[in-house]
Amino acid sequence: MKFASNCEKLTGTFGGVYYELTIKVSLDDKELNAARQYKKYNASLVGARYSEQEGALLEHFTSFSSVIKGEPKTSLSIKDLTEGVKLKARNDNELSTLLEFEVLVKERCKQLKEYLEEQQEASGLFGQKGGASYEEDL
Repeated sequence: MKFASNCEKLTGTFGGVYYELTIKVSLDDKELNAARQYKKYNASLVGARYSEQEGALLEHFTSFSSVIKGEPKTSLSIKDLTEGVKLKARNDNELSTLLEFEVLVKERCKQLKEYLEEQQEASGLFGQKGGASYEEDL
């Protein structure tokens, strides 16, 4: 899994400054298949499912932009992140909150990757007929 982000300071039509954070996640074929197999591809990764505050922040940052079909979002899935997400802060005061949100998204992606690796490892050990065996000289 690769996490890429870019934050830019931009000037609006009427000269106002705002910040745009673009986040995109790439999965290799094995990770993509595992995410689908364990039903995590479309599941909420960040947002209202975890806390009202996360949902409200995400809705605020997406309502200012035409992001993901032009609708404000209250949660993001790994599917959304693989398609790319743009979040916008309207001013300097919101920028630090936006950057903290970026860290949260990155942490949740790391947690998802660990979960998928654990599930793949477990299915490799126990997913085969007859289970798994272990032997060690003492």
